[in-house]
Amino acid sequence: MYGIFGVGKTELVKYLYLKINKANKKIINIQKWIANYQLSWKFGSFENINQTPSETLKSKEVLIFDDLGAEFIHFSTAPYIYKLFELRYETTRLQNNFITIITLIYSIDELEKYYLKSLDNQTSKKIISRIKGIVDLEIRLDGDDKRDSEKAELINFNKEIF
Repeated sequence: MYGIFGVGKTELVKYLYLKINKANKKIINIQKWIANYQLSWKFGSFENINQTPSETLKSKEVLIFDDLGAEFIHFSTAPYIYKLFELRYETTRLQNNFITIITLIYSIDELEKYYLKSLDNQTSKKIISRIKGIVDLEIRLDGDDKRDSEKAELINFNKEIF
């Protein structure tokens, strides 16, 4: 699912997360995950580098990666992003009933172009290949940036919207 900043992607997946009747689920905010990785390097403590252990990626029936494309992308962080999607790709190949939802600000093709600005062609293609391997459907959310509007209203997702 992709669209501009503030269109409501994260709010929609939070709503879906609450409505999905499975206990075996998790949301991973990619930007925060990379920030934790960077802090580990900054302070010389590598304990937090693997904030998302492989067992989480292998065991969650519903896994939501939020805000892909907003993270700091660099040759030093790319292997960890690749690992996230490689493990999920391998898991979903074996367990085809697992659900993976990804929110992005770019379409997958646009994300590849964005990654190519900071990564070499091979690394970018490897990451995108794994993402494409777990995505069955791309949905574009159109609208205005709700945070940028003077008349922005908080959407109450406690009421039924479907």
